[in-house]
Amino acid sequence: MATELSSFHRPLRIILGDLDQDVHIYDDDQLTAAMELVLNLGKVPGYAVGDSGEITPDLTPSSDSDSAKAFALLLFHAAKRFVAALTRSAYRTRAFAESFGESRELVDDILNEVYDLENGVKLD
Repeated sequence: MATELSSFHRPLRIILGDLDQDVHIYDDDQLTAAMELVLNLGKVPGYAVGDSGEITPDLTPSSDSDSAKAFALLLFHAAKRFVAALTRSAYRTRAFAESFGESRELVDDILNEVYDLENGVKLD
């Protein structure tokens, strides 16, 4: 049995803050491609992308610590692919200045989660 990558879109969108139901920042193909990349790079040990784009063996979030860790690794590594591409932009006029783009807190949180998962820190 295998798990469709599309079943992980919603939790990945939550991590990325892409919560608007009408307009998504990232389309479904981008999310799927990021998760395929993570699996093909071997970032989630023991799991791979099958011929028809599903995760093999079956991956479901569960109370089993190995499955929960694999689930978290897949999502956080995929999220890392998106936030690493964010760059800070800014502009300034005499009366007004604004900066946007890079979210250091989100990037740091994702990097810390990946580090903890890969280095044996227990899941809460």
